Amino acid sequence: MYVLRKGAKHANAAKLFALWATGEEANPIFERYASVENLALGSGPVTKQILKTLNERNIKPVSWFDNAENLAKFRWLGTEEGKRFSRSLALALREGK
Repeated sequence: MYVLRKGAKHANAAKLFALWATGEEANPIFERYASVENLALGSGPVTKQILKTLNERNIKPVSWFDNAENLAKFRWLGTEEGKRFSRSLALALREGK
């Protein structure tokens, strides 16, 4: 859903936005002000209703989050350790290391 153009002036900021936008903090904001639901997190009221309907109709959605290992990594980024890692990575990229 998020695209980063080659040669973007603020590539690191865009990467960090994409990581934030897939997390728990962004989910209620997007559910309230946009039509973007995060079925993997399943935490907002709109998403819960969608998941209930899909379950009732026996429909399995397909996404990047279908792999439990990938989902665990995304959730880890929301932990204190993951946040420290993200900050360190952003700093290293900014400094060109």
